[in-house]
Amino acid sequence: RTGQPVRREAVKLLDAPTVGVNYAWSEHGYAQDFGGVAGWGVKGIAAHTRARTAELAEMRAFGARLVRWWVFPELWGEAVRFDGKGTPVGLGGTVEEDLHAALAAADEADVSLMLCLFSFDGFRPTRLVGGGNKIVSTGLTEIVADPYKRAALLDTVVRPFARWARASPFAARLGAWDIINEPEWAMSGPSPGGPSYRPREDVVPVPHATMESFATEVAAALRTESSAPVTLGSAGTPFARAWTHVGLDFHAPHVYDWADRALPYETPAADLYGETPALIGELPLGGLRRGSFQVVTERLLDVGYRGVLGWAWNERG
Repeated sequence: RTGQPVRREAVKLLDAPTVGVNYAWSEHGYAQDFGGVAGWGVKGIAAHTRARTAELAEMRAFGARLVRWWVFPELWGEAVRFDGKGTPVGLGGTVEEDLHAALAAADEADVSLMLCLFSFDGFRPTRLVGGGNKIVSTGLTEIVADPYKRAALLDTVVRPFARWARASPFAARLGAWDIINEPEWAMSGPSPGGPSYRPREDVVPVPHATMESFATEVAAALRTESSAPVTLGSAGTPFARAWTHVGLDFHAPHVYDWADRALPYETPAADLYGETPALIGELPLGGLRRGSFQVVTERLLDVGYRGVLGWAWNERG
């Protein structure tokens, strides 16, 4: 809703230029920090709190105030439980303990977290993943496209997770929710006021209307259960018009060279997002072809973005 009044929490988060970084996952690997993967003997954050705290503290020492951390980029192992028909029935593994450990580590390191719930990667088909000891990766496409399964995901996964975060002694360290990372790569057909979607070859895409409904319902669920502001990690500023009806507290587009070629990164934020605040959710730490990370960041702040998060801590070299 372009120009809608934003919640006080969003204004507070972005009341000063916010420089941060994408974690995006720890050394244990992608899609394993929240819940672990018992089938591979991998434990989540709670089993490695000291190491995670040390990494967050190092990020803070480099100037990061906000750290974007991925939660369920794909539905692996026991983190999300399903019935025999593939309907979500609850959270499992060590998800609750890992969430509390992440917030506690953030508090000790003096950073805030932007927890990114899902990703386009989750729209890969249901399959077995891993080496000799394979585990099930459940695809999101059927869940998102089926109103009953989508409601079950909200009621048994999104809402309980948000309630656990709210109940944490360190709930204040939850700076924001990010609904989904770059959903455009799991979408097909035209986009509102932007280029047509070009889904990745390894996903099962959905049309804009389906993804918009999903994002809108997740946003509403999060806002019911949590006071933290809600955003969405759009793949790029050329899709600026795609998410104006979701009810976001602020926008968080990503900027890479492809997006800069399609729409120069110097385009004022207000021209794209109106009065709704915006920060850049991903910018390569190595910069763009037209400038270093520092040069591009300074220019983005000059044209009205409230902050920039580098991609990514584990790729910093």
